[in-house]
Amino acid sequence: MRIFAGPFRNGFTVILTAFLLPVLGFGVAKADFNVGDTIMLKVPDLAEFPDQIEERQFTCRAVTEHAYWLVQDTISVREGTGPGAADSLVWGNIFTQEELDTLTMHFEGGGVDVYGTVSEYLGPVPDTDGDPRLWIVLATMRDQYTYGGNPIDRKTMEYVNPADVDGSGGFNNQDIIYINVHTFTDNTSVLNIAKEYRRFCVPNGLGVFIRTATKPDEDLWITRGLGEVCQYLCYGVSATTTGGFGVEYDIEQFAKSAFFELMFWNNGTPNMDFGGTRGQAFLWLMYLAQLEGDGIIETIAQSDTTDMLSIARAIDPSVPDSTAIDTNVVPIYKDWLVCNLVSTYQSDMAGGVYRYDIFSDPTGYQFTHMDFFSAFEEHFETGDYPLMNWIPGDGVAAPIWAAQYNEFDGDYPSYPTFYFNGAYADAGGSGSPIDGKWVLLTVSLDTVDSTIVAIEEVTLNDLYNGSFELQGDMAYTIVTNNNPGGTAGLQYILSQNTDVPEVLMAVHQNSVNDQFLTVYTTLFDSIPEGFDWYGPIFTATTPDSSALVDMSAFYATIWDARFDAWESADYSLQVAGYDSAGFYTSETKDVSVGYASTDRMTLEVQGVTLDVPAGAVAPGTMVSLCESGILDMAVSTQAPVAETVDMLTGVLAGPVSIPDVSATLSFPAATADGSVYRYTTEGWVRMDSYHQGGMMCAPVHEGGIYVYGDSPGVSSPQVPAQFAFGGVYPNPFSAEAAIRFSLPSAGRVTVTIYDMSGRTVRTLTDTEMRGAEHTLMWDGRDEGGNLLGSGVYFCRLEAAGQTVTQKMLRIE
Repeated sequence: MRIFAGPFRNGFTVILTAFLLPVLGFGVAKADFNVGDTIMLKVPDLAEFPDQIEERQFTCRAVTEHAYWLVQDTISVREGTGPGAADSLVWGNIFTQEELDTLTMHFEGGGVDVYGTVSEYLGPVPDTDGDPRLWIVLATMRDQYTYGGNPIDRKTMEYVNPADVDGSGGFNNQDIIYINVHTFTDNTSVLNIAKEYRRFCVPNGLGVFIRTATKPDEDLWITRGLGEVCQYLCYGVSATTTGGFGVEYDIEQFAKSAFFELMFWNNGTPNMDFGGTRGQAFLWLMYLAQLEGDGIIETIAQSDTTDMLSIARAIDPSVPDSTAIDTNVVPIYKDWLVCNLVSTYQSDMAGGVYRYDIFSDPTGYQFTHMDFFSAFEEHFETGDYPLMNWIPGDGVAAPIWAAQYNEFDGDYPSYPTFYFNGAYADAGGSGSPIDGKWVLLTVSLDTVDSTIVAIEEVTLNDLYNGSFELQGDMAYTIVTNNNPGGTAGLQYILSQNTDVPEVLMAVHQNSVNDQFLTVYTTLFDSIPEGFDWYGPIFTATTPDSSALVDMSAFYATIWDARFDAWESADYSLQVAGYDSAGFYTSETKDVSVGYASTDRMTLEVQGVTLDVPAGAVAPGTMVSLCESGILDMAVSTQAPVAETVDMLTGVLAGPVSIPDVSATLSFPAATADGSVYRYTTEGWVRMDSYHQGGMMCAPVHEGGIYVYGDSPGVSSPQVPAQFAFGGVYPNPFSAEAAIRFSLPSAGRVTVTIYDMSGRTVRTLTDTEMRGAEHTLMWDGRDEGGNLLGSGVYFCRLEAAGQTVTQKMLRIE
């Protein structure tokens, strides 16, 4: 229908409006505006920190078949400059008759027919105020948000206030679509952008209105996505002549940010009204329409249910609500994640679910995450393989409806097998409960022939560990969670480290409260390695009973527990768990526990005996004989585990640990060679020993770690042939990083940690060292013992006349 509009179109057209509209059945609403009529309306404030709502005068500038077009008289935004300065005129300045003619023509027909097109796909336009026409209110709306520490204009172009249509009588209490005429008004050169972009966004406003008026409490991500669908239906993959703003801009922002949470409407930069999330929701809805038919868009728009449940019901209403999302939506979501990566291949695989039909024209716009470096959490290439326990710097953004993509290039076919370990823990381990529910997808491509080699969902076990192989010459992993209401920000590990570490255990009687045993444990594979999120599983067993004992994170990779031996008995203590790659490993130590009485007491472990004479300790005192190892030695002297390993060379029996007690300690010994030794900070100290009855015996009066051997710990490891820097591991690290290097001969070694500014934060060593393999540990603390924040640091090693520097990334 032709409009009747404008102060410069008075006379015949206005008279025609007054006489013909009632005849045609229009003008029967309670407003019944005429061109030139004015009204006071509240102006929405969409800023992050809104000001007090103002009322401003608006003038009716046009009346069309389905809408009144009301334009604010003067600018109310105080932050504006140029043509958009506060209190400047709107009409004829930042919004003109020419633009209004274009908007109204397109809205009612004009080869576009916004009203007809949108209502055809989204269903009938609700009438909540008894007025058959919508009010399209062109207002100057504040929309500043803080980004990067500075306020910026969000550039919100369309808005519907739920309070206008929810029956509460709030705000302006009319069926209003607000169009922002203040966006892009800082100078005259950008007014044409505003003009073109507003035209694109009027369909958005109508789509948002239909959904909001139908269900005022609908989540913004759906209403905004429906609005974007409407823009596409009317203008295709729209893009302003200058700046490229429109559907194309929005979906490209999402292409760069694959990690966005689907149901969180304000991810990313506020610029262009968080366009990336609107583009994301648009693609999701268009994908649903492609798979389920166009009718699903109207079903969602007219639904009496909100959020993802409305989509689940739209797909198949026969499925119970309790399982509808998991049954109807999640499988489609997983395919959609793959589609967003490989749509440009336009593959027919699986019936075409991995492509967008709307981008089928190879000469038109093509959507894919593959084109943007920022879309990926990590890019792996030649030199990164085999991968050693990689952890993403950021966790997955949400417990469901968010994903992370990783790209694999280079020579990974030489190392095709990878291991995945998702953060998860239940009550079975000592780790804090983590409610991960992981999904891992792999995509392998042949980029030469532009074909998809394989798409697989990796089978994970109950602890969300699993292995997979990558094929082709380019591959990707897609990691997501399917755990509504769960924890956000969870991390995972990708690894190709197939070395199963050894469980180290230290068991000794508590020196503060001798009624308890203290147990320490860590994993060890050339350097200490942490248990995965599940934590260690510590079980104490006697011939008659057993108990599962919780352990606590003690320091760096070490866990500890205070264990109450519940009876005099021989105990088998087992620690089991999983390493970072998800490999299971375990270790068992034997402990003999007795409670002193008036009689002599003998304890035995692995053929080693501790004879405690009557009266040596007070009755009721607990005495223990514990099978020991290198972790006990490291803990007792506070030496790095890696430097303690060599101390067990030459050991023939033991080690064992005992408390402070006067007793006789005896080790199995076939000959009289060797002696009993006690471990101290200075190394092994020889005890007065004697051979009797096939045992090497020594009177003992101090607690500690003992062995029987022939010069234990004196065997020297092979001296390296040349200087070598073994790097930092793991990197990134959270608790502790190992710095490894080899010295061909004795010399001075300096290892210094610097921050990004070049400031020295820690000197790990500056001393003479012998020719050998060395490992130093940095716990992320400065010289004062203060824990440093996450970020980039540099390790500088000066030794053997050479200087090596390596970047380290500390994460929390």
